[in-house]
Amino acid sequence: MNRLALIKLLVAAAGIMTWGYGARLDNERVRLAGMIVIAVAVALRLLPARVRARIEGRRAEPSRDNP
Repeated sequence: MNRLALIKLLVAAAGIMTWGYGARLDNERVRLAGMIVIAVAVALRLLPARVRARIEGRRAEPSRDNP
């Protein structure tokens, strides 16, 4: 598992746990915080290839779409 996948997994797990804790306490603010953390985990999927490569510690490969 690469570094970025692990980061996404941990952020998503933290969001789910926070949301669940807020649901158990019936606390709207904690539930909202959990949803925001989950949204951040989803947004990590949308990072450009250049940023993903930098997180992984490798060089970005040129796009194959534009020769």
